[in-house]
Amino acid sequence: MGEPFPTSCASCWRIAPLVYGTQVSASSGHARARQERPPSLRGYLHQLYAITGLTSRPWLRDLLVPTLVLAGRGDRLAPTANARILARSSPGAQLRVLPCGHLFLLQDTAVGARAVTGFLEDLDRRTAAQPGASTRSTT
Repeated sequence: MGEPFPTSCASCWRIAPLVYGTQVSASSGHARARQERPPSLRGYLHQLYAITGLTSRPWLRDLLVPTLVLAGRGDRLAPTANARILARSSPGAQLRVLPCGHLFLLQDTAVGARAVTGFLEDLDRRTAAQPGASTRSTT
């Protein structure tokens, strides 16, 4: 058996933008990462198994930690509707829909980093504003 998504397959890279909802190309960082460390068949099969039957939704209501749900507006593999369900199912979760596709953490790291940094900074501000909150040094 070959790779599940061969990096050398020209037709695979032609359809990648349709699948990932973004401008993925054979010269992208994602393609280079796939070439340097291709996914294993075992890992790919585990992903398929997970998306066909596993769900954490029943337990999301018990989540007691601040949660950030990130989604790419152009993501065709995991539509934003899924992210909205996750955010609604988790008490106090924040949803950020980014102007990206499925691979935004690999392709547009600055957008993803800003979303995470903003969430953490907002969390720090809210925590510091709570009565009895201790201050901590950031140096």
